[in-house]
Amino acid sequence: MGRELELKLATDPDTLAALAATRLPTGWQAGPWQTRQLGNRYYDTTDHELHDRHVCLRLRQADQHYTQTIKSGGSSLGGLHRRNEWNVVVAGPELDPVRLPETEWTPWLTSLWRQQKLLPVFSTDFERRSRELRHDSGTVVELALDHGAVHGNEEHDPISEIELELVAGEPGPMFELARQLIHHHPLHPDSRNKAERGYRLLGWHAMPSTRLQPILIQQSATLWQILFDTVHSAWSHWQLYENEFVSKPSVAAAEQMRRALGLFRHVLVCYSGLPLPADLHGWRRQLTRMLKAFPWVGSARAQLAADDMIWSTQGEDYLPHHDELSELLPDERNFSSGIIKVENLLDSRDYALFSLNVAQFLMQAPTDIAPALQQPAGERATELVIRQWGGLQKIWDAAPRSPDFGFYDRQKRLLRRALWSCLIFGELFDERQRALFINPCRDLLAGIQDNQTLASLDQLGRQLTEHEYRDFTGWLFAQRETLWSALQLTREFALRAEPETLENN
Repeated sequence: MGRELELKLATDPDTLAALAATRLPTGWQAGPWQTRQLGNRYYDTTDHELHDRHVCLRLRQADQHYTQTIKSGGSSLGGLHRRNEWNVVVAGPELDPVRLPETEWTPWLTSLWRQQKLLPVFSTDFERRSRELRHDSGTVVELALDHGAVHGNEEHDPISEIELELVAGEPGPMFELARQLIHHHPLHPDSRNKAERGYRLLGWHAMPSTRLQPILIQQSATLWQILFDTVHSAWSHWQLYENEFVSKPSVAAAEQMRRALGLFRHVLVCYSGLPLPADLHGWRRQLTRMLKAFPWVGSARAQLAADDMIWSTQGEDYLPHHDELSELLPDERNFSSGIIKVENLLDSRDYALFSLNVAQFLMQAPTDIAPALQQPAGERATELVIRQWGGLQKIWDAAPRSPDFGFYDRQKRLLRRALWSCLIFGELFDERQRALFINPCRDLLAGIQDNQTLASLDQLGRQLTEHEYRDFTGWLFAQRETLWSALQLTREFALRAEPETLENN
């Protein structure tokens, strides 16, 4: 078995041609170029059993040579791909079950073959120009330029990318080479592999339902452990939905990307004043700049929620003048300006370099950790939570008695910070304390979003006739009254629910 470690950078065909003529930075020596035409067929069952188990079975033709490959597991962050890979040379262009690589999956795959369930489901065809690069440090990297397409379901997805695969030595020089290339060419890390793109063409890929989860930590966890685990969790979440957004831009994917950035930035805020490793310097400013591409997401979510309410069968019996509202809706809401902002962010050189830096940080965590970061996290977590609890109490105390949704809307930043703090440090406190801290924040944020949805419905309703809109505003008034009552109940619960102690266990 081999452990494949490679950096994948997407680009355009013209840049591939330019890269072939690019001079390497000082310290690198290059072997001769080799050009091969690679044809690959990927196998699965009609009910995508391999895809569901994250197993890949591929037959590759390179000139007149054939190789069967099984891949499983693995991860991808910032264009850095790590996978388990097994290869076996076979005689011809057909899958040979007798010659499957020896893995834990082989008996199962052999059984599927005997049942005639394994079928070619998509293919990739591309030209690969490659050469070996040697660094003075002893690191050896294979540089490959791939140009072609993924084919599936009578559709195709162009391939135009470079791969840097670590053959020997330490990965540091490979990352530095990638940074040099990004500085001089329009390249950006791509966490999607060719197999994933093929499955998307088949329509077998579904939007993930993963949400940000509390960081699982032990009571003795150090500040450094929590910081590292939070960065890993937030960036993994970002990359998961970045892949979704790149393949099919959507408000849902952008919303999850925004949440991941918020958590990532918040943990750096929580660690203000502590001696963070040099690798992290400037990250907070970079994340702040990235978040500027996402302010449109909240209103877009509200508009989509309003659309869903109108289109739903429940809405027919629920909304006054439902049919008239349905006719006012366009076939689909257009959020092109916001989508373009995120796409421009993902195509920028600053983002490409930042993504690469985070990937290297998570792969090669610094070893020179300051003593202050090696201390147990409990004291700082308690201090932070007590301070934020005090801020929340000021919200509960100052909340108006008469309807004023704008008041709560202005508190969104503090409410989100409280939620993120609980995701980061909550495991240090008992379940009851976590619930008292997090539930009111979650309920109020949901109420704020519900009010935005009602505001979006109101904006649409203004296109009704005067008589129809008068009926509709009566319904809106009743909904807002109910929502305000729910927010007040949350406030009263929070005022009574101050924990007996906020000391961690």
